[in-house]
Amino acid sequence: LKADADTPFTAVAFGDETKVGELDELNSFAFPYPNTFTPPGTPPKVEYQTLGVAKLTVSGVQKEKQELSAFVTDRPKQPLALGGPAVDKAGKVVGLTCESRQRGNTGQVLPANL
Repeated sequence: LKADADTPFTAVAFGDETKVGELDELNSFAFPYPNTFTPPGTPPKVEYQTLGVAKLTVSGVQKEKQELSAFVTDRPKQPLALGGPAVDKAGKVVGLTCESRQRGNTGQVLPANL
């Protein structure tokens, strides 16, 4: 994969997800794709969406076998706004937004080191 550009791209920095705890605030970024869930037989809309930014508060930290497995957030899951990076207050990537693996209407952030 190669990007053509006049100026070099700056790589994102990764933070330490082990330092993220309950009540910490994260920002998530997502690019919603409205045509992804267009009902069959409906002509797709040609729309250019802007990048969405949401503030998340960590409401829980999940561990499996003493290892960090996910952060539960206060935002409900939103199928069109998943899959983007979650960054800490320093702007460093600490995870990836995803749908909760548990029942309920909660969103999760998978730690970047998984």
